[in-house]
Amino acid sequence: MIILGCLIERTGYVDRAFWTSGSDAEKEGWWKWMATGKKVTYTNWKPGEPNNLRGNQHFLHLDPQARVWWDRPSSDNASFICES
Repeated sequence: MIILGCLIERTGYVDRAFWTSGSDAEKEGWWKWMATGKKVTYTNWKPGEPNNLRGNQHFLHLDPQARVWWDRPSSDNASFICES
C-alpha cells in the first residue's frame, strides 16, 4: 500500500478516496477482494475502522494522504484502482 500511495501521489489525486474492490457486503466483517474472491489478509485500517457506521459501509476505500483504509457505503463517490 505504501507503493500504491506513492503512485497515487504522482497522479495528483491525493485529495480523493479510492475504492480498492475490498468488500464485506456478503458477510459483515469478512473482507474479500471482489475482483478475485480472495480473503483480504493484509490490512491497514484507520484507527476505529472498519466501523460499519449506519450499517451500510461495506466497501474498502483508501485514503492516499494518510495511506490508511476505511469502510464506506456504496453511495460514496470515489475513484477506483485496477490491478493489471
